[in-house]
Amino acid sequence: MKKKSASLKSLKPRLVWFEPLESRALLSVAPWSAEDAAVVQTLQTDDAPIDLSAATAELTENAWKSDAADSNWSNGANWTLGHAPKSDEIATIASGKTVEIAKNASVGAVQCAGTLNVKSGTLTVTAGASTVTGTLSVASGAGITASGEGTTFAADKLTTLDGAKLSATGGASMSFAKLTSFTNGTMTLSGTGATISASKLTNINNSVFSLSGGAQLTINAESYEGNY
Repeated sequence: MKKKSASLKSLKPRLVWFEPLESRALLSVAPWSAEDAAVVQTLQTDDAPIDLSAATAELTENAWKSDAADSNWSNGANWTLGHAPKSDEIATIASGKTVEIAKNASVGAVQCAGTLNVKSGTLTVTAGASTVTGTLSVASGAGITASGEGTTFAADKLTTLDGAKLSATGGASMSFAKLTSFTNGTMTLSGTGATISASKLTNINNSVFSLSGGAQLTINAESYEGNY
């Protein structure tokens, strides 16, 4: 895999996307068209209402306590069910609350109106619709994974993801509506229907993209430097 460096600013505005070609991914750059715009608009979540799917509705709520002792996700005493959220539960975090993840955590879904910081390890969501309408930050080397058909993860506001590892597998989708730059990060997509969209992402630096099995990545980049 060779490192590619390119400046697309002279082609502005352009749509950059990846499409699978058998076992390899193809980087395509094409003039902005009405069809391209429709694709981006379909994937945007800026003003879209939260879609609580049937899968999400079947999950048991485990809410962050208003009097939580600390900000540690793994501290069961901070949650209403007395344990850290599990794969058959939806973790809910109210506005004004800050929760930090410091090791691998797997949950059915998460609904966060407060602040969610993934400091290390990977947060994995496996069912229904996850949304962060508050603040999301993922430290360098940490990650978020959405896994399974119908599983979604959407961050609606400005996010800090430099150095993050983002992954959508098995038909899951991820959306970062206000993400504008991505540096030293990794995006991995695998399986038919797996998507990651970042329609306002304009600058990519030294990042790696891996697509397989019918996955799709949609971005709107002015400049790109990375591996694919």
